Amino acid sequence: MTPSADFDTIAAQVKALLAAAKQRPVDDIELDTALEDLQVDSLDKVSLAFDIEEAYSISIPESALSTVRSVRDIVNGVQTQLQQRNPPAETPKECA
Repeated sequence: MTPSADFDTIAAQVKALLAAAKQRPVDDIELDTALEDLQVDSLDKVSLAFDIEEAYSISIPESALSTVRSVRDIVNGVQTQLQQRNPPAETPKECA
């Protein structure tokens, strides 16, 4: 079962994954928390990417890992990947 693509749901799951990886309370992690402040290194990013790929059935390009700087960057990236995989349906146009 694929988790919801809702921004808040993705944010909660990313925060939980980071909290578990860095052994910190999830309440210490905000959307704008810098990964550097959490002492997330390149190995942590790869591990986190793997966990996210598994949870959401998406593929995260390796090049994207070097550009993420905050929790929000990760959440936005996941949401973008999910939207590309499942584009929103077009809104029907009203007839005149």
